[in-house]
Amino acid sequence: MTGEIFGPDLLVVVLVVGVIGVLLTVVPMWRIFRRAGRPGWAAIVPIFSQYTLCEVVGRPVWWLIWLLIPYVNIVFWLIFAIDLARAFGRSTGFGVAMWLVPIVFVPILGYGSAPYLGPHAAGAGLEGRVRTSYATCPTCGRLPLPGERFCAQCGTAVGGS
Repeated sequence: MTGEIFGPDLLVVVLVVGVIGVLLTVVPMWRIFRRAGRPGWAAIVPIFSQYTLCEVVGRPVWWLIWLLIPYVNIVFWLIFAIDLARAFGRSTGFGVAMWLVPIVFVPILGYGSAPYLGPHAAGAGLEGRVRTSYATCPTCGRLPLPGERFCAQCGTAVGGS
């Protein structure tokens, strides 16, 4: 033993744990984006993933600026987590848990059975997109957005309004 605290072995462990952590959040975000009718690959593109998240939860795109400000971004990530949970019909508590422990709760949302209800479910103030009926896709169970004639997830005809 050479007495080194930070040797190459520690670096390998940190890198492996980091890669596992990223995979446990990026892969489920890919599925979340797909279920919301957005491209799944957006989860791996740094700024575009936050832009897509703004679309999924119904927040204005200029909110991305808040994510660049240290300490302020912590509060806005909490808002995004709560909005994302609500967009999938989950509770505010689930959103807070997703913010606190994303490695556990993002996969639960990504691989769970909760249908995407749309950005209006997050309470983001999209008055023109309020849904009056909640008919899900007969094939995959996804809740189509107002005006969609085909399911964005599986392509099945779902009607339209």
